[in-house]
Amino acid sequence: MADKELADSTSSTSHASNPLTRKLNKILETRLDNDKDMLEALKALSTFFNENSLRSRRNLRSDIERRSLAINEDFITTFQAVKEKLDSVYAEVEGMNTCCQDMTSRLKAAKEQTHDLINQTTNLHAESQTLHMKAQVADAFLAKFQLKPEEVKALRGTRDGSIHLDFFQALEKVKKIHNDCKVLLRTNQQTAGYV
Repeated sequence: MADKELADSTSSTSHASNPLTRKLNKILETRLDNDKDMLEALKALSTFFNENSLRSRRNLRSDIERRSLAINEDFITTFQAVKEKLDSVYAEVEGMNTCCQDMTSRLKAAKEQTHDLINQTTNLHAESQTLHMKAQVADAFLAKFQLKPEEVKALRGTRDGSIHLDFFQALEKVKKIHNDCKVLLRTNQQTAGYV
């Protein structure tokens, strides 16, 4: 009898250490009411496992693999369309990026040209103002230190030798020019005529 108890305990120990037995016991002990994932898996399994025959059990693995392959092919087909659309969007974005970079470089070139043009315009405007001021100074200088053509004509007189009032006014201006020239020479402004 001791041998029988020893054999039973050895048998129960070997059953407990057998991995398949442990897995089966674990599955049998789980409560399916609480495990929603397991229920979903069993429902999916029941759709293509109609009859409990030896042939069905042997083909179960290949049926599951075929079903998995079909699902993966559907997945690939669906995502191939998504990938093509994403590639199209990517190409559009690349085109827009190229366009934006081209426009940015054109704007930069236009800005540089405009900047150069503005600098040139500013310089020309400043030069024009300087020349205008110099022209005003030269006109004022000439008005003060040069006789007008009618004053020169009055000084030369007429053919008949008569002297008019214009002659004396022109002569007075010549005297004033002469005095102003003396003042310029005394103040070391003899280069004033070069302005």
